[in-house]
Amino acid sequence: MGPAVAVSELRVMRGGQTVLPGLNLQVGAGRVCGLLGPSGGGKSTLLRAIVGTQIVESGTVAVLGE
Repeated sequence: MGPAVAVSELRVMRGGQTVLPGLNLQVGAGRVCGLLGPSGGGKSTLLRAIVGTQIVESGTVAVLGE
């Protein structure tokens, strides 16, 4: 089985600023993952992209292969 979450070259712009500049990430099935970082670092934006509520400039996000 592949990764539960697969992010490839994700680029997100918000308010004219690049928030995620080509992020690559994989989280394996059955794993627990935490996001740590400073305020404004893109944590919430990444989660919104994963659940499908964030408009992305380019790249792909797959959850459970979809």
